[in-house]
Amino acid sequence: MIRKDIVYDRTNRVFTANFRLDGKRHRPTLISKEDYDQLTEEQRQQVVGTLWRKAKDKFDRLVEEQERHGQFLEPLLEEWLSSVASARDSKTVDHYRLDVQRFLHVAPPRTGQLSSRVQEPYYDHLRSLGLSDSSINSAVRSVRVFVKWLSERELLKHPVTLKALRTVKKRPQFYSAEQINRMLEYCRETAGRRYHLLYRAIWILSQTGMRGGELLNLKWSEVEQKRIKIVSTETWQVKSRRDAWVPISPKLQQEWKQWEKTGETWVLDKGDGKRYWAHLNELTASMRFVQTKCDCRGPKPLHGFRAGVATELLRQGASPVHVQRLLRHEDLSTTMGYLDPDALEIEDLVKNL
Repeated sequence: MIRKDIVYDRTNRVFTANFRLDGKRHRPTLISKEDYDQLTEEQRQQVVGTLWRKAKDKFDRLVEEQERHGQFLEPLLEEWLSSVASARDSKTVDHYRLDVQRFLHVAPPRTGQLSSRVQEPYYDHLRSLGLSDSSINSAVRSVRVFVKWLSERELLKHPVTLKALRTVKKRPQFYSAEQINRMLEYCRETAGRRYHLLYRAIWILSQTGMRGGELLNLKWSEVEQKRIKIVSTETWQVKSRRDAWVPISPKLQQEWKQWEKTGETWVLDKGDGKRYWAHLNELTASMRFVQTKCDCRGPKPLHGFRAGVATELLRQGASPVHVQRLLRHEDLSTTMGYLDPDALEIEDLVKNL
């Protein structure tokens, strides 16, 4: 007597209805197998049929509600993040999740109710959390990506526009040569494996412009005489998921010839073939401690070295495109953010006219 729109779930030993909405199955429970077996054949037809009609009425109301107000945003966020995770690293996914969850805190619950009117409440909410205008704009960029995904799937009934706040663009802070030397000196004079490895980290980051996560996951087997291979591991992905080569400066080549590497697998190795820091935030905290001890606060503990490489090369007149390739920025505008227009020498430009 079981129809095609009624399914037996062997795992849970229940009969369920079998509906579809937007390509997804909806299977509300009708009756357990135990209760079903206690009914006569005639009762089964009547009871199960009645339960199915009640489930169908409830499902029809769900369809009507969805057509009127759209889908709930919370489950759509999880679906979107799953698609993002297939192409981006976990840190980016977590960043997106936090920004969009804050957005959903003030947004209506369904896609059909979403409109540009949510912009001001969202900004007010972020300001109440203590975010600066530049941080708010960063969050807005995350939400725009999510909204674009909703739009591409034709889930929005109204166009949703989120405008960025007008801010003065700040160039990333970086370590000066004097600050780097001060930190190197502190690590060299302080006893312990931790400071020995932080000394290495400062040298490598300040001479290559590598990201902190890239250094943390770097093995000696990936280091050649004049270049470093940046590759993904089973537990960590290179940003944009593209392996790359990073050149080694002559100064760094000369420096690390003096380093003792016996028994090491990782560049930041405990000395027994295991990484000294398990997570990037641990390495960041250690570098921040040195930064504070040396009175070098201001730049981000690890990114300050990368910012210094970009700024110094641009200041010396290197092509922004070449610097972009070295630092592996996806967009040239990111590289140009390190350029200080006031430091450019323009007097000699007219001689070429």
